[in-house]
Amino acid sequence: ALHGLGLRRPEVVLNVLPGAAGGFRVADHPRRRLTEALTVNVFVGESRVEYTADPARFDPREVHRRLEAGLAALRAAELGGVGDAPRRALERAHGPLERVLPLSPPQEGLLFHALSAPEGADPYALAMRVDLEAAEEIDLPRLEAAWEGVLDRHPTLRAGFNATATEHPRQFVPRSRPATFRAVDARPLGDAWRDLAEHLLREEENRRVDVAAPPLVRATAVRYAPRRACLIVAGHHLLTDGWSTGIMLRELAGLYGGEELPPAPQPEAFLDWVDGRREPDRRAWRAYLGDNAPRTLLAAPGTEDAAGEEALDVGVAGEADALVAAARAAGATPAELLQVAWAYVLSELTGCEGEVPAEVVCGVTASGRPPQLPEAAEMIGLFATTLPARIAVSGDPVADLRAHHAARAELADHTAVSPADIGAAGLFDTIVVYENAPAPRSQGALRVTATEAVGQTHYPITVVSRPGGDFDVALAFRPGLVDRERARWAARRLGQALRAFLGEPLEPARPPAPAAPAAPRSQGAEGAPAEYEQAAPEQPVPAVPTAPAAPRATAEGIAAAMSTVLGHTVGLDEDFAEAGGHSLLAVRLLGRLQREGIELGMGDILAGGSPRGIAARLGGQPASGPLVAHTVGAPTLWCMPPGDGIHAPWARLARQVPVRLRAVSWAGRIEQDALDQAAQDVAALIRAEQPHGPYLLLGWSFGGVLAHAVAHALGGPGEVSFLGIVDSYPAGVLPAGLSPGHDPTPLVDGLVGLDDHPEVLRELVAENLAASGRLMAGAAPLGWDGSVHLVVGTRGAEASGPAAWDPAAAWAGAGARVVSLEVDEDHFGLVKDAGWRIVGPFFAQAIATIQEEEHDH
Repeated sequence: ALHGLGLRRPEVVLNVLPGAAGGFRVADHPRRRLTEALTVNVFVGESRVEYTADPARFDPREVHRRLEAGLAALRAAELGGVGDAPRRALERAHGPLERVLPLSPPQEGLLFHALSAPEGADPYALAMRVDLEAAEEIDLPRLEAAWEGVLDRHPTLRAGFNATATEHPRQFVPRSRPATFRAVDARPLGDAWRDLAEHLLREEENRRVDVAAPPLVRATAVRYAPRRACLIVAGHHLLTDGWSTGIMLRELAGLYGGEELPPAPQPEAFLDWVDGRREPDRRAWRAYLGDNAPRTLLAAPGTEDAAGEEALDVGVAGEADALVAAARAAGATPAELLQVAWAYVLSELTGCEGEVPAEVVCGVTASGRPPQLPEAAEMIGLFATTLPARIAVSGDPVADLRAHHAARAELADHTAVSPADIGAAGLFDTIVVYENAPAPRSQGALRVTATEAVGQTHYPITVVSRPGGDFDVALAFRPGLVDRERARWAARRLGQALRAFLGEPLEPARPPAPAAPAAPRSQGAEGAPAEYEQAAPEQPVPAVPTAPAAPRATAEGIAAAMSTVLGHTVGLDEDFAEAGGHSLLAVRLLGRLQREGIELGMGDILAGGSPRGIAARLGGQPASGPLVAHTVGAPTLWCMPPGDGIHAPWARLARQVPVRLRAVSWAGRIEQDALDQAAQDVAALIRAEQPHGPYLLLGWSFGGVLAHAVAHALGGPGEVSFLGIVDSYPAGVLPAGLSPGHDPTPLVDGLVGLDDHPEVLRELVAENLAASGRLMAGAAPLGWDGSVHLVVGTRGAEASGPAAWDPAAAWAGAGARVVSLEVDEDHFGLVKDAGWRIVGPFFAQAIATIQEEEHDH
């Protein structure tokens, strides 16, 4: 009949059937000729799917994998309560999604810390160096395929996190992703490849991660010999733990060698297990903690945190075998022995060692991989969880170790909780981590010869036994929360406490008194410390328009949102935490308020406390914390790189402008032959994330020239509502005195912080500066029939550029309507702190005005 109507025979047939009636079904001969390329029968009543696929058209294994993945995604959506409306909300924010998943208990707590972390490097960003050796000459395209294969197998490695689009925070996996692998051939550098690898590792360690913009993992392969490469892996603790990293490296080597790996277990099985265990596990932990668990906090209330973490070696690696034997003799584990030793030190640091009975609480890590779910051992994700340990300090370390082991044994199967679940979030601020990881491959086409991982936590002190050997113990501390003298004392004392298990006496000792906490620094309208404000040059500074004082209705609206989240009425002056709020509920409150259109960050909730306090913060100054830059739906300011292609001096500006900020940079050498080619490449990158205008662009130095060209590539003034230029000429116009062969050395020397970087980077910067000079010299002039907000440095232009420097005249000559600001700084000082104090408000005011005009229209 189909042919009679002139229609094509269908190639794909989908039958949705209510179920087999009385066991009746059609039985086809297995050798029946397939008349369709693919037939799928869904038996709704039986929850069963059958399919037949023409092997000449489809790979049956791929069909099976995709069906399983689709069903798993539906199961995950059902499990997480992700209905159509929340999924649509997430897809509006992030595009088409492969799957949406709930968060595991450890992820819930970690997301809160990621959102509330102070500005600077994300304490839970991960970076790792992996030394690789191939049996034959290393094949970088093959290594890239293996890396992408690992990400294909494990959707959690491709996930991002959204705390605002839906009632509960979700992790989501986009259907597509940009490349996450890049390769650098460092063989021409000789031994200087080590400097490059070290620089890349530290750059990844200190980066700020937007957890709502996946992928959060990426890799850079630095090839330095025919058979050897160094892989720099960047990730985030929200996605992986130490055990998962071992699985990832093992699979990377296997896929590189062409192995046929078994299907990877998917996260839904674990999340299903958590869903069934969470309530009984919560009851078990609350019974363990009781109503009298001591609060053991090391950092003084209100102490300022500081970026970065320092580590001190405890110095017991030589006694590792004896310590392992001592733990086993007591019927305990090495990890539990380390935990009890730290409890002794902690009791002295907090002054409770003389109490009877003395007891402390610290956090200890558990694998989080339930033995009842064997496939969890092969899953990649964040399973490791930090939970409280009540440890008695009686003066008999071995007896205390046995008691601690007995208590932990009763709780070993109860890990489907977070500290917030069990009311333990405020009980401790130090943790003990005993890391384990699968051993790397020692044979095969590709093997791992060494690894080095760097990372931090938000805790004042973290005691960690690093993987690769027992009792390789370090004490990591945050200098803004624990002064160095006490940290050094604690590291030495921990070594003594560990040796007490070997029979050495542990004589009483008193730690150094804690340093007086620094007085909290007042914040100016830009979020800058008060001393910054006082040191500002005496010249007019454009004011940033601030929101009007929050009306009472705003405070009442915040109170209503708090009441909904907490499940009871909250007064205007009632503190969120005192009303029963904890980290998980704070994330939900943040999402609810942002969905109502209130621009705020987690820092505003924590600092404001009450509805009235939060409303006052929103009325008087910008929302604190990094989340302001990542508000769902907020416009993006795209910042172009300077001529070196590497530096992104935008961190302070990100705190000042009322939009989120994204920095564009080159992965290595500038390889484009023409400015318009570079502009098209950047425009494609921008459109991949922001398909439509209006666009906001900014550039400094060569980046200003590039921003002008990118603005044309994006459609000109009709699509670009803001073009900000810092000390740059328009495309195709060279300042007098600057030639294509201009010596880049003064620019190399002037770049921010470059003196601290290795020589190989100076060479790369010099090459890129020369390349960007050629791009500028070869560019055709481009006009601009729109506004340009231009900043010009008036101090010492001849020291870092040509003698005749007049960008304002050049932009006016290009047809632009120039709104300019002259600042008494040189070319490089404009993008340092002193310069941004003046430049930031100028751009912030311009962008705010443009947004108001667009809103009115």
